[in-house]
Amino acid sequence: MKCFILGIEYIYRINMSAPRIYRIFISHAWESNPDYERFVGVLNNAPLFTWQNCSAPDEVAFTTGTQKSLEKQLQDQIKPAQIVVLISCMKPDYRYWIQKEVDVAQEMKKPIIGVLPSGNERTLSLVQNVSNNVVGWDEQSIVGSIKKHSM
Repeated sequence: MKCFILGIEYIYRINMSAPRIYRIFISHAWESNPDYERFVGVLNNAPLFTWQNCSAPDEVAFTTGTQKSLEKQLQDQIKPAQIVVLISCMKPDYRYWIQKEVDVAQEMKKPIIGVLPSGNERTLSLVQNVSNNVVGWDEQSIVGSIKKHSM
């Protein structure tokens, strides 16, 4: 691309090869979760895919405080994300927080991708009902859906 400043021609290149960095909030129960770790591994191993994890890692997870302060921390994590990923499971203990994550994502108009549970677990209907897309554990499906639906 050419640019003229005070009559002097400057030629500069726009770096078209710079990768887009996808900012992703991944729903999880703030404890050791094999599906969460597996999902992070899928994203980390995907070729030509750069991403930033907006979720609280286990070592800095928030587990204390009032419900309002926990909800505020959840909002602070989802706010910079371009997309929210819900890993579907049928654990009723987490339903309240999954609903909170959905509520925050919808209030902030964030797209939501649902990931089907691994194994023989049933999918939480909430995840199917609110997701822009539901994918399995195939790397191409996951990455393709993130690229398609990210803000």
